[in-house]
Amino acid sequence: MKPLKFMILLIVAIIVALFYILIRRKGLSIFQPRRENNEFNNNKNIVRERFLMGISDFLMADPERDIKTTIWDSEEELREKADVHRSRLKKYGCSKMNGKMLYLGPKGGVFRYTSKGKRRYV
Repeated sequence: MKPLKFMILLIVAIIVALFYILIRRKGLSIFQPRRENNEFNNNKNIVRERFLMGISDFLMADPERDIKTTIWDSEEELREKADVHRSRLKKYGCSKMNGKMLYLGPKGGVFRYTSKGKRRYV
């Protein structure tokens, strides 16, 4: 009986050793905590920044293009759109935001025209 138990124990030890070697060769480790996939997150942020820069350049070219803001925009996107809006006001003197054309006044105030043709400062 004792030689049978010894053989089973030896076979289990060999299987565990082979499993350990296989894991080590593939670079996997079940004993170390998993690392976050920082490369994926960094690439995602780079793509997002390029996308926002493309939108900014597209919107800066023409003050007649509407800048639409929604409640689903992130804080970063809202800041970017507001910066583009302010830049267009300074560069062209007018900018369209959320379907309304806004103008930069002579003293630096921002206004829009009413249906009667009067200035309404915002």
